[in-house]
Amino acid sequence: MLKNILFWQPKKDYLRFLINYSFGHQLILIINYSLWPFLFLVCYILIKTDFNVFWQIATATILTEIFEKISKKNFFWKRPLYAKKDSLPTGLHKAWYTGGSFPSGHCTRAIYFLLLITQYGHFSPILYIAFILPLLVFRVIIGFHYPIDMLGGVVVGFVAWLATHNLVFPDILVNLIKNIFTWLKI
Repeated sequence: MLKNILFWQPKKDYLRFLINYSFGHQLILIINYSLWPFLFLVCYILIKTDFNVFWQIATATILTEIFEKISKKNFFWKRPLYAKKDSLPTGLHKAWYTGGSFPSGHCTRAIYFLLLITQYGHFSPILYIAFILPLLVFRVIIGFHYPIDMLGGVVVGFVAWLATHNLVFPDILVNLIKNIFTWLKI
């Protein structure tokens, strides 16, 4: 029963359905990549209000990338799309999808930033969740991840936040980022 929930996939193959239509193919790409500009905006807002946050985010990014690369290289299980014998849509970076699917990197970043915006309060958590949640659900429905991958992303994102949210970096590093923002006039 628990395995059926953790490895749930819809009966209909929505990826195969969508890639048969040009709008569906474009929809997959837009939804898949829309997370990153949105997180960049959130990142900018957070850093602009506290330049130390840049180093917290950089540290968390390095830690989560290392963990994600190691865990996906160990290949706990294939992505659902490969289990269904679907092909990866053109336009997605193939190297990012050929390893395992655990944990979801999208979910890891989404949870990490949700906790940061909750901590610093410079962005609406409700607006954030309203934008992020459909993207994450889409990744399960389309066959890029299983629910257990999302759960893993929640745990990794939370651990990354725990490890970095109280870090205070030396003034020289914080001032470096402040000077870059001032110099670029952003």
